[in-house]
Amino acid sequence: MIQRIGLLVASLAAALTLATALAVAGMGSPPAAPADLVVPAAVSAPATTTEPPVQVDTVYIPPPVEPQTIVVTQTSRGGGESDDHESGSESGDD
Repeated sequence: MIQRIGLLVASLAAALTLATALAVAGMGSPPAAPADLVVPAAVSAPATTTEPPVQVDTVYIPPPVEPQTIVVTQTSRGGGESDDHESGSESGDD
């Protein structure tokens, strides 16, 4: 039971530390603007500047090269044994 209480206290401390750090860094909600500085959107003047048309460029990207298919028709000889051990016994008991 004491472990659960310790875990709860540590979790609350970590959450409080994280919230404080984010608030100091300016990641919190922005402060509310005073009512006298808020301008309704209908009153603002429309933008009269015209932007030049955007030119779109077409870029060709070649398709990726597919790897060649390699077909193996030769099977391996033996079980990986070397030529020295073909005689059978090594002790010389012939």
